Amino acid sequence: MTPAEIALRQQVEKPSITKILQRLGEMEYVESTPGQDKREKWIRLTSSGESVCRDVMEQLASLYKELLKGSSKEEVEIAISVLALAHQNLTS
Repeated sequence: MTPAEIALRQQVEKPSITKILQRLGEMEYVESTPGQDKREKWIRLTSSGESVCRDVMEQLASLYKELLKGSSKEEVEIAISVLALAHQNLTS
């Protein structure tokens, strides 16, 4: 993704993404490559970044499982739908 695409997806300002990407680059979690347009650059995870991402996703999965213990699949799907609608209403 480009920094602009990341900013749009995360719903934050581009300067904030620039600072975050700079720090992630210093930590060697992301790297950038030039795009076709010299002003454009593509950001991708390094192998170290992919490893950290997998670890975080596993920890989040465990957390979500614990948080939703006792909820049925149907209840979780309803909650997701309600939150998606609320998000849509906030952003439109």
